[in-house]
Amino acid sequence: MAYVENVVAFLEYSLGFENGVHIYNYIDKPDFDMNTLVKKVNKALGKEEKIGFKMPFSIGFAIGKVFDFTAAITGKRFTVSSIRVKKFYQEE
Repeated sequence: MAYVENVVAFLEYSLGFENGVHIYNYIDKPDFDMNTLVKKVNKALGKEEKIGFKMPFSIGFAIGKVFDFTAAITGKRFTVSSIRVKKFYQEE
């Protein structure tokens, strides 16, 4: 996640680069854990700053495994996977 004004500032800065291919790994600080992020988004939307339903890790991970299995059989890629679920829960 990145603050839009920081991305714009970086793009403006990059206009001064020489011609050619430039590859960057952009990050923005601070890193928010998922609970803080949800609260901030709710506040920005004028909603109550609370965390709603929280799915237990074991259920989320099991759902991720189902998607992993389905992807292995079909050859399709899904946005949900056990690895992504694991990363999501590590932030809490």
